[in-house]
Amino acid sequence: MKVEYLSAIVLIIFLVWLGLTNFPLYKEKVRPIKVQVLDGLNDEPLKNVIVYYNVKTVRVKNLLGIPIIDPLEYRDVVRKKLFTDNNGCIDLPQQKVYLKLYEEVLREYICLNLDLKEKSKRMEDFFESPRGSILNPIKYLKGAIIESSKIELNPNEYNLNSENENSKRIFNGESLLKESDQLIIRLERYND
Repeated sequence: MKVEYLSAIVLIIFLVWLGLTNFPLYKEKVRPIKVQVLDGLNDEPLKNVIVYYNVKTVRVKNLLGIPIIDPLEYRDVVRKKLFTDNNGCIDLPQQKVYLKLYEEVLREYICLNLDLKEKSKRMEDFFESPRGSILNPIKYLKGAIIESSKIELNPNEYNLNSENENSKRIFNGESLLKESDQLIIRLERYND
């Protein structure tokens, strides 16, 4: 009978521990950022440019402290769709994200002048879209993808030759460690 009680107690402790590792336990703040989008040819502010914003986390899954097979789990904790104002600006306020045990903010992505070829009412479709399904809504301008992180980003670690020609990748390393950030992005024109 003591073995049954002991087994039940161990099982309850295990289930509580397992539950705690899968529910958000604490919050982290992602710094505010202001981005101004300009025409790369004449530095004119671009209004109504579509902007997709995404904060991605990574978590090391484990069982009783032992990493399991395929231990990394990625999660989108913030997804937004915005448009630049008359001055070509977007102001993204500080984001509060709720993290699980062993989880941390990995990257922040800001996609400018990029949208789906086939319109969708679900914003998630943009973030889950396959390569080749993205176009530039302002047709004479290329898009840009700003990638921010807590560490220095090395462009040599990316296969930039396979990038779509409709966008340029901008690395903003260590930006997530700042109190706030401000960027001016000049979108390139296509060669006529």
